[in-house]
Amino acid sequence: MPGLPRCAAYDILLAKLYNLGITGTEHKCFTDYLIYQSVFINGTLSDTLKIYVGVPQGSILGPLLFIIYINDLTSVIDKKCKVVLYANDNSLFYASNNPEDLQSVLNVQLENVENG
Repeated sequence: MPGLPRCAAYDILLAKLYNLGITGTEHKCFTDYLIYQSVFINGTLSDTLKIYVGVPQGSILGPLLFIIYINDLTSVIDKKCKVVLYANDNSLFYASNNPEDLQSVLNVQLENVENG
């Protein structure tokens, strides 16, 4: 949506959904679902607000969107490192007796994750 500031994570998630074949009206629905939110409390619907980070808490789609978001994480990590993904807890492992090597290798891998 032109002119709407979004967090980079939304852009990444929406691009991943598009690459999975979710386009057109369905893609717009996901965009609106992520960005425009309101709540219903005690019979009253709040004003709609633009949300710039996160997904609706307690939603059915939240866990699925998270899996889509991290699904390719292991593809950007070097094979000499081990990645463990469990729910929303992700760990990166690398063994070395050399502290500088540990720091260097893990920093490179974290940059790979950041740059996708």
